[in-house]
Amino acid sequence: MKRIFVILLSALVMSSCTLEEKVVSSSMPENYYQTVPQIITGLNGCYIPLKSIYGSYQYFAHTEVATDLYYYTRYDKKDGTSNFSPVDPQFGDNLWNNCYVGVMRCNAIYAAIERAPLTEAEKDPLFAECVILRAFYYYTLTNNFGNVPFYLDEVTDKNNYEITHLPRMSAEDTRNAMIDELQYWILEKEALPFQRTYDNPDHRIGAAVGLFLGGKMAMWTKRWGDAITFFNKIEEIYGNGPGAPEGSLNGKYPLSDIPFGKKFVGESILESSNTYNEYGYEVTHTLASVVTPSRSTVTVEEGDEMDDDEYADEHTGDYYAGVGIPEMGDQQRTTSPYRPGVILYDNDFTVDGIRYQNKALFTYANNTLDRRCAYYNQDGTIINNGDNAGTLAWRWVGYDKTEDRRNVEPSIKWFSGLDSGQDRPYLGNKFWCFGMIYTYDSNNHKIFRYAGALLCLAECHLRRGDMDLACAYLNEVKNRAGIKTVSAGDHTEDSLLAEIQDECARELLGEFNRRHDLIRWGIWYDRVMKFGGTRLKENIKDYPCREYYPIADEQVALTGGALDNDEYAKYGL
Repeated sequence: MKRIFVILLSALVMSSCTLEEKVVSSSMPENYYQTVPQIITGLNGCYIPLKSIYGSYQYFAHTEVATDLYYYTRYDKKDGTSNFSPVDPQFGDNLWNNCYVGVMRCNAIYAAIERAPLTEAEKDPLFAECVILRAFYYYTLTNNFGNVPFYLDEVTDKNNYEITHLPRMSAEDTRNAMIDELQYWILEKEALPFQRTYDNPDHRIGAAVGLFLGGKMAMWTKRWGDAITFFNKIEEIYGNGPGAPEGSLNGKYPLSDIPFGKKFVGESILESSNTYNEYGYEVTHTLASVVTPSRSTVTVEEGDEMDDDEYADEHTGDYYAGVGIPEMGDQQRTTSPYRPGVILYDNDFTVDGIRYQNKALFTYANNTLDRRCAYYNQDGTIINNGDNAGTLAWRWVGYDKTEDRRNVEPSIKWFSGLDSGQDRPYLGNKFWCFGMIYTYDSNNHKIFRYAGALLCLAECHLRRGDMDLACAYLNEVKNRAGIKTVSAGDHTEDSLLAEIQDECARELLGEFNRRHDLIRWGIWYDRVMKFGGTRLKENIKDYPCREYYPIADEQVALTGGALDNDEYAKYGL
């Protein structure tokens, strides 16, 4: 059985990071995890830390809001403005702990599978699922912290000290180790069926997730050929096969499936699953409370208490930025929402004295309409209502406070302050949770989708010099959105890369990846300083080290200083 080790355990004597591991193998009975169902229960535990990561709006703030695409000015929401340091790492501390709990559990289950008295045919799919989950945690760690401690061994009494004192390791080496494991279990051994993730009724992480992870990490390490191999396999599963991008997205996967309220859709490769029942089992997060237009009658901070009688009037509680939207309900608790930045919507804006005319990613004019926006004509005609991704919203179908709903049909209404058509819109119904109770957002967040794989293929082929094929994959996404396509003859390699980067912003907005892509492209700092929100610019201007989260000082201290935040120390943080 192939095991990938980039660092040898003999190197573990080098001191470093306290990962707050719990000794698992010494407390678990040796005679447990003997059957496939028992091992599956162990694998189920490996999924739990993912909920803590994607269940927090703070991770959305870090990966999406603290980029070039949003406007946010609140001092107290520090992840959204990258205002963190080793002594105050904000969500970075939660992220670090949950990822290493995930790694620890995956390593323990991997070892348990090795010990189990099962056949190779029984073990292989269990190994593969475990490897994919472990790769996901290392993918998340390297994306957010850069170089991090790396190990593949089960924690025991004998090795606990060494493992909990590992140093940072090259992120490239960590990614290469995970790529090699994913290639082995998914492509070589074919240990899991090649099927769309949510064609599996159990909704477990499968081959498609592993292929996407392998492709993304290969892009980080510039293994473009390997990345293409991973993503081509996804294309075989979700589309029409390698080299035949036409028609594999448009017509097969509707834009109306993209909103987070649409669960387990065909195009999704990975979603963060959530549910809410008022008097039963619930797994929820709080993102919708910060991406929804402010509830007009009651706007409170998350966690504040409110008496039921404040919701007594039948229709006074379902107004959002001045528009009565019955399907949103009257029990939502909202806070100051994250808003789109001018680069997303304003066709004539100035930054540092330079006018970026006609450079908005989503044009708010009748010349070019992007079906991913919740957009309405100036004459009130609805465009693609109910069949778009609802990325941005200036108007919505509803009521104003002067209307008697018993006698008036809902109609298109401007959100407060937007009747000029030129002010800042809200994030649209891609992000809203209709009928949400308090802050209990039960949507499924999209993390990986087939459209993202096509955009990755576009970039990979461009990096390999095939601009025609790059355009073909890029145009698949543009065609579905109904916007102008591109051709190789009209572009240089640099300008086509910029087109791909802009399309990633439009198509994947809000899907927890913008910051990571900007860092991988090497443009996060420059883009934020040009287009980011005021508070964000202030916090990173003199501190480019804030590209990545720091490791909490507490973690560093527990290792005797073997772990470091040297990049932060350079800037006095």
